[in-house]
Amino acid sequence: MFRPLNVLLGCEESQEVQQAFSSAGHDSYSCDLLPTSGKSPEKHIQDDIMNHIFSPKWDLKICFPPCDHLSVSGARWFKDKREDGRQEKAIRFFFTVWKYSHCCENPIGILNGGKYIKKWFPQLYSEMKDYGFPFKPSQIIQPWQFGHGETKATCLWLNDLPLLEPTEIVEGREQRIWKLPPSKDRSKLRSKTYKGIAKAMADQWGNIIS
Repeated sequence: MFRPLNVLLGCEESQEVQQAFSSAGHDSYSCDLLPTSGKSPEKHIQDDIMNHIFSPKWDLKICFPPCDHLSVSGARWFKDKREDGRQEKAIRFFFTVWKYSHCCENPIGILNGGKYIKKWFPQLYSEMKDYGFPFKPSQIIQPWQFGHGETKATCLWLNDLPLLEPTEIVEGREQRIWKLPPSKDRSKLRSKTYKGIAKAMADQWGNIIS
């Protein structure tokens, strides 16, 4: 029997995943420091996710922590980010959010494998390892597995959720996201979840939580 869930989409300003869960019949809210660029501002919480993620009201929590200081695409700036504390702060944020989420998403970066964190932030690495953080993500998905002919390797760290199953494998392996020209919205566009992936999350995970 279908039961609507209270769903929190953390660090999501686009509302792509929020809309997918809403369309599937769930009471879903996006949450981000930025105002939403989506279609349902009444379903957006403009606030720090840390003020909401611990609440027992949420049946399902999926989060998209910022990757600015974690993704390998920004490796040229890693030295500065290590020295000024931005990178350690970003890792700790991801780690904390992961503890209280059913899914945390990020592109391939320094979280994968843990070697970088072990080298530059040994104390933090020990904390994560002792807690049981899986430096290897549960799975890596691609847009072309969900109806979009593009490449964008996306890592999912799952807690009590099954692997996301591909829904429509299509031809085409274009790196459209990386080719986007500079603009004020480039960061938002690069982090936006593909519709096919958002729908798969809603369809496959919306009936899992009891």
